[in-house]
Amino acid sequence: MFVETNETTMETIDRLNLIEGMLIESKKSLHRKSFYFIIWGIMLAFGGLFAYFGREFAEKGMVWMFVSIIGGIGSGVYSGYENKRAGKQTISDRIYGYTWTGFIIAMLLSVAFVVYNKLSPYPIILILAGLATFISGGIAKFLPLIIGALSMGI
Repeated sequence: MFVETNETTMETIDRLNLIEGMLIESKKSLHRKSFYFIIWGIMLAFGGLFAYFGREFAEKGMVWMFVSIIGGIGSGVYSGYENKRAGKQTISDRIYGYTWTGFIIAMLLSVAFVVYNKLSPYPIILILAGLATFISGGIAKFLPLIIGALSMGI
C-alpha cells in the first residue's frame, strides 16, 4: 500500500511538472508571436489613417494592398529569423501557424471571390482576421486579443 501511494505521488508530480513545462513554453511562444500582433496592429492603424485622411491622394484599395505586401514581407522575414533562433517548435507554435496559414488561404480565396463578384472585400477580411485573432487570444488566454477580435466583427 505504501509503495502504491509513493508511485502515485511520483506520477502526479511528473504530470504537474509536464503541465508546468507546457505552460512555460506556451508563454514563451506567445511572447515570440507578439511581434506579429504588434506589427500588424501598427500597419493596419497607419493604413486606416492613410485611407481615411489621404483618400484624395490614393485609391483605398491600393493603400490596403501596399499595407498587406509590406506587412507580409516583414512578417515573413521575421518568421525566418525567429524560426532559426527558436530551434524547436512547440505545440502552441504549430497551432498559431496553422491558424494564421488557414486565415491567409481563406482570405486570398475569399477576396478573389468577392472582387470577382464586384463586392467589397473588407467585411470578409475583418471577419476572417477576427476569427484567427479570437483563436489566438483563446489559446493564449489573453483578453485584449479576444476583445480586439470581437471588435472586428466576429
